[in-house]
Amino acid sequence: MDQDEIMSSFCGPCPEWTLRIYGELPAAHPTNIGKSPRNRDLIAAFDNLRGLHVAQKHIMASESRLYTFSPETTASLRKFRLGTSRAKDPQGVIYQIDKHTLEILQVDDVTYSDMQELADELPGHSPRYILLSHPVTLASGRMSVPYVMIYYLPVTCNAELRMLYAGAKELMRNTAEVGKVIEMAEAEELENIGSLLGNVE
Repeated sequence: MDQDEIMSSFCGPCPEWTLRIYGELPAAHPTNIGKSPRNRDLIAAFDNLRGLHVAQKHIMASESRLYTFSPETTASLRKFRLGTSRAKDPQGVIYQIDKHTLEILQVDDVTYSDMQELADELPGHSPRYILLSHPVTLASGRMSVPYVMIYYLPVTCNAELRMLYAGAKELMRNTAEVGKVIEMAEAEELENIGSLLGNVE
């Protein structure tokens, strides 16, 4: 793996990319790995990624000051994540941003198990965040319940809303503690969410 490949692999929180780089190094810390050109490249990549992570922390701090969650919403996010981890049916909830207060809150009190019904509730011209626990059968035959966030961004929404929701996406992802974000431009794509998550049935 060269430096460009390592840099391109950075797409998640610090622990993931740290482990990826350490997997390429013969010791647990870059200063212990010798002076070969390859290892110097890995050290440079590590330093670059560490700088990106620091920048990401500053961005998240700015986001947390701009957007807000009520204590009730924070509690609901945790309850939903824990309560649906072994769901036998899909469980989805929709979140939006109040444009005036910049509070991130659940659209309604409904938990959707029918993906068509969930899709019907999505607006045609405004983004939404959807938290979804969806049971799937993997190719190995094992059952799994991925917990993901769907970033619904219709092509018809205006630039102001795009910026509003893009600015809070990582904050929402981290606060909800989801493992993966899936972007969708059409509500109808929800009907095939199982296959996107690896379902083989």
